[in-house]
Amino acid sequence: MENHVFPTDTCVLACSGPSLNSVDVYSLGLPVVAISTAIRTIPKPNYWILADYLNEMHGDNGKLAYSNEEIVKVIPDNKISGDADPKSLVLCKYDTSTRWPDLDKHLFSGNEPFVRGPHKSVTFGIQWLHHVGVKKIIWAGNDLTATSMKGKYSYEVQDFDMKKEYNYMKTLDQTADALKKWYPIALERGFEWYSWRCGPVFESFVPQFQEDWWENEGKNEITTPTLEIKVNKIIEQSKKSTKISRNVVAPPKIIKHTPKNVQKNIIEPPEQVFLPQKTYEETVLNKMESPKEIMSDVREHRRMQIDIRKNLRAK
Repeated sequence: MENHVFPTDTCVLACSGPSLNSVDVYSLGLPVVAISTAIRTIPKPNYWILADYLNEMHGDNGKLAYSNEEIVKVIPDNKISGDADPKSLVLCKYDTSTRWPDLDKHLFSGNEPFVRGPHKSVTFGIQWLHHVGVKKIIWAGNDLTATSMKGKYSYEVQDFDMKKEYNYMKTLDQTADALKKWYPIALERGFEWYSWRCGPVFESFVPQFQEDWWENEGKNEITTPTLEIKVNKIIEQSKKSTKISRNVVAPPKIIKHTPKNVQKNIIEPPEQVFLPQKTYEETVLNKMESPKEIMSDVREHRRMQIDIRKNLRAK
């Protein structure tokens, strides 16, 4: 994939909620942008956005897409999965640590780094889309609610997906709250969002996408952005990395049983010298008074007792 501008100022953003199965994301003739695990339902999008390393949650479709040079992958520049044969990557600056007190000044400002939201890939993705000139986003599969973990996705849930069950509702609620705050900022910047059958939660603050309007008017209003997207066809070996190898030093292996013929290769630890330890009695006596002082105190105590007895008898 060569350097290029985004094809249109409008796109379909495919998230992984179950409502994604109720629409045909290709039917509008617009660029299709898949978010993270939505690649398991939409295996050949035009763009695939993920704010993390490639992992098992992306499934077999994700592995194939990562090395498919016809699919542009948009990722943070420190999240390259080098062992997955990456091709056609767009690398972005992404700030995962700062919590912006004045978020409205930084969000959708046209500058990098992008700020982190609660659902990393989707909030990272919409910032990139607006950054490259997309004015209208038609959301699909952004349900923001689920009755169970198995009903949360547009694809069949596997055993490894259940690792996220413990906080899936918290993530959905946090994402909904963030998008409610981000949407007015997007409007102020001149961007538009539409919900394509995403359901009541998202449509409580974002207008519904009207297919009739699209056929009669919307598709005739499309323009082309001007910002060139730099696509890295093949990542240099020096830039490749994996989640395991980044800033992690593996601990040395412990040899429990070593054959005699390799004993000479083992580095012996330096000989430890143990100084003789004082006995408990010695330690205690060192802290006590000398024997003479002790006997003197005992005799004085006895004399006092004898004097007390004499005085009592005299009375």
